[in-house]
Amino acid sequence: MRKKQAGYGILIFILITIVLGALLAASLSGGTSVASMMANNNASQMIVAQAGLIRSRILQCGTEYPSGNNGTAFRVIYPAATGLTNVSALTCPGNATNLWSQSDGVAMPVSISGFTAWQFANDATSMRLTTTSTTTDRTAILPNVVTLLGAQSSYAGSTLTWTLAQ
Repeated sequence: MRKKQAGYGILIFILITIVLGALLAASLSGGTSVASMMANNNASQMIVAQAGLIRSRILQCGTEYPSGNNGTAFRVIYPAATGLTNVSALTCPGNATNLWSQSDGVAMPVSISGFTAWQFANDATSMRLTTTSTTTDRTAILPNVVTLLGAQSSYAGSTLTWTLAQ
């Protein structure tokens, strides 16, 4: 009868533990970029969702109050804003009520981390929404946001613009 050598089983166990530890460390070190990608994807989706909500609120003014008049020569049934105006301050010209009065339960969306508050303009150029990224990682997601919003959107530097009407 041959005796088994003690120690080889433990050596194999230690080697397997070292290999698994190294694999775990490697996967965790790459995990920060995965987490960052997920956060940026989430921010892209949130920007698109907020832009869609704001757009629908603005267009709703013209639908619900087609005889509204904003007092300017530009798309009179929509809120007046001949210069960039915070979306939170917009009023519907048909009923002179703030778009976010919450009379229907809809509140103004909170700004997304890394972006300024949404702004709106309704002038001779167009009717448009804009927001500006305040960090480089948020600026990096603007091409993806433009892809999601479609042909009427663009970005220049760190500013995203979505044209609602020409």
